[in-house]
Amino acid sequence: MPKPVDTTERLFNLILLLKTTQDWLTLEDICNELQPRYPESRGAARQAFERDKKSIGAMGIVIDKITLAGHQAGQMGYRIDPKKNELPNLNLSDEEESVLRFALGALSIEGSLKDGALVKLTGDGFSVDSSVSGSMVIDLHAPLAILPVVTDAAATRTELVITYAGKKRTIHPYGVLARGGHWYVIANDPAKGELRRFRLDRLEKPTTVGGPGAFERPVGFVLRDQFPDDPKVINDDPEARDDFAVVRVQKELASGVERELGSSSIVRRDPNGDVTFKVPCANRWAFRSWALGMVDRAEVLEPAAVRNEVIDWLKGVDHG
Repeated sequence: MPKPVDTTERLFNLILLLKTTQDWLTLEDICNELQPRYPESRGAARQAFERDKKSIGAMGIVIDKITLAGHQAGQMGYRIDPKKNELPNLNLSDEEESVLRFALGALSIEGSLKDGALVKLTGDGFSVDSSVSGSMVIDLHAPLAILPVVTDAAATRTELVITYAGKKRTIHPYGVLARGGHWYVIANDPAKGELRRFRLDRLEKPTTVGGPGAFERPVGFVLRDQFPDDPKVINDDPEARDDFAVVRVQKELASGVERELGSSSIVRRDPNGDVTFKVPCANRWAFRSWALGMVDRAEVLEPAAVRNEVIDWLKGVDHG
């Protein structure tokens, strides 16, 4: 059964897609890029897209459109011109900028991206000038000074010098996306000769090196393919050692968990109908959200470190 689509997530991704594209995109292009966030039925997808356009327009963001020619003759093409949707330089003082960042960091967006100014702030504020896609909850508490630096570098193909897990390295950022409640940059690490992902809130403020066009993304590179579909699999901490947890689920919910994780994840079936599963937990945030979604019908059994983390978090909630 497909997971429900978060409208906020879809609007956010649609805005970023239309803002960063160099070409006019048809509805088919948009559906292919944002799948499975739009319905498979073309009629339903069209209706959802029209609703999204109205919501984006209500934010004060202008979507340009033209009638295409050539092999796409007669179809409508869409994109967003960043220059039409940015505020002028606000010339804020350091104190004013700190206050603004604090306010943005405290925002909780529910239901829709109703504050159009949020995606219009430029400069060293919250900027969205690169290819960004999201899944689950987008954590606006990520360092707001870092996000525009990284997204701009990805958009212009500029090298970045970062410090991550105490080590300094130069990377080629391919794009930024939000998964499992955190922002990540997907980048090539030339020194290691491999593609890596780095969590932005674990970075010290990165600096750019050289000018635009310093590297090329691989042909056919798709940003969203660089993460597993299951956010619980994402390595949330480079020092983490526990990638799986053993969780006992009561019989009322066991069949649903089995459909989600597959029969191969089953550790044992109890005579009373309860089932114990081996569950990915590399991303503690996503794992905790998954486990607590079953309230008192699931219990983390092991490893002890993961069990204690969940217990400590629950105690903090009780006393918070």
